[in-house]
Amino acid sequence: MMLQTTDIQCALAKLLNHYPESGHNATSIGKLAFDWHDLLTEEGVTRKQFSAGIRHAVKTCRFFPKLADVLEGVRGYRESPPQPKSDTLQIADTTSMHDLTPEEVERNKERIQIILKALSKELTIEEAVEMVSMKSHIAEFVTDGQIQSDLRPD
Repeated sequence: MMLQTTDIQCALAKLLNHYPESGHNATSIGKLAFDWHDLLTEEGVTRKQFSAGIRHAVKTCRFFPKLADVLEGVRGYRESPPQPKSDTLQIADTTSMHDLTPEEVERNKERIQIILKALSKELTIEEAVEMVSMKSHIAEFVTDGQIQSDLRPD
């Protein structure tokens, strides 16, 4: 997304919290934001890259950062952007499954997949309840054979 002057103004205003001794004020931050915007757009910096650059500068600069400090963070972001999170559900090895048998873990994974399908509307809530109840003794999804009202899709 395109970087806006207001994005830079907000970031610079937040920097004042980290560097109160900088001598900057609202007027100087406003002027600085316009200068930075011109230079950053010339470099093709996006909002995400700018945010990464500011975070880098706050973490590495002892004094109010210069544009070069921010661009160093932008370069780092461009060279090694964060990896997108996986959309698939994974149970970490470090979860508290120490008291579950491998069979129980597998059944839980199957139940989670059924619930995810219901949430993504691949299955109806009724179908999911039936499938989950067939996998175990779980009864939290039903009350007297009826689907709880808070589980019904809108």
